[in-house]
Amino acid sequence: MADDFEKLVEDHGTMVYNLCCKLSGLESAEELTQEVFLKIFQSLGTFRGESKISTWIYRITANTCMEHLRKSKFRKFISFDLFSNPEEIESFPAKTRTPEEELQMNELQSIYESSMDMLPPKQKTAYYLFTLENLSHKEIAEIMQCSVASVESSVFRARQSLRKTIAKHYPEYGGR
Repeated sequence: MADDFEKLVEDHGTMVYNLCCKLSGLESAEELTQEVFLKIFQSLGTFRGESKISTWIYRITANTCMEHLRKSKFRKFISFDLFSNPEEIESFPAKTRTPEEELQMNELQSIYESSMDMLPPKQKTAYYLFTLENLSHKEIAEIMQCSVASVESSVFRARQSLRKTIAKHYPEYGGR
């Protein structure tokens, strides 16, 4: 069993750590990764094989991070790549940016990151898994143990909230 668990950590450790970084911040990622694998170890016997092991691990990781965010007294700064989803913000091709445009993009990136940090944990998790991990609504519903409609709603609300916040500072981006 120890060898199986070691293989599980080896195969999924990077994914768990990266998800913890994105959902809870760099400062908490190591501690949360350890907590996730402790939970996995303690509940390995309960895995029924009804879903892929990676989906089960995603679920434990996402739930652990959401629980951490709910309990946390201080909101953590979460860094997301602004251009990971081209439908969010499509302009300013990198090759032709002027210094003023570069400054504006840095400001926009900061606003986006702050906006992500302010999303409720469920919206942040659903949005992250959908937008940056490219998981389907069905896969996210399995991970978050909720309905597909709930995932769709969370992703939609997160997008709306991000657009609204960005539009306050840059009206030209808020209507997309």
